[in-house]
Amino acid sequence: MAPSSTWRGSTRSFFTTWATSRKTSSPPWIRHEDDGSFLLLCANPVHTETGDELRTKLETLSSMTPEEIKQAYRMTLREETPEGSKGAGMGLLTMARDARGPLEFDFSPAESANGSAVFYLKAAI
Repeated sequence: MAPSSTWRGSTRSFFTTWATSRKTSSPPWIRHEDDGSFLLLCANPVHTETGDELRTKLETLSSMTPEEIKQAYRMTLREETPEGSKGAGMGLLTMARDARGPLEFDFSPAESANGSAVFYLKAAI
């Protein structure tokens, strides 16, 4: 998977080092910023197909205005939850709605025998 163009270099370097030291999914890292916001960083192994789906959803969200994200959130609340879904994408919509800026994300190349890549997500809330 190609890296996301929205990821910031120095943050990615720090976060990659932090996340890879854990070898598996890791709990979110949350830092309180001087301006009162919170920086949320998380990393999880994902299969290539799941990574492609996440990339599509996140690229769509990053192209939306805050008002469009709020409308998508409200519409998703009213819709039926798709069979087999664990929330119909409400987590990403909620983070995008509450974030102070666009969600940043990246994928590391698949390095494990099972073909999993690592998915990184950053949100300032």
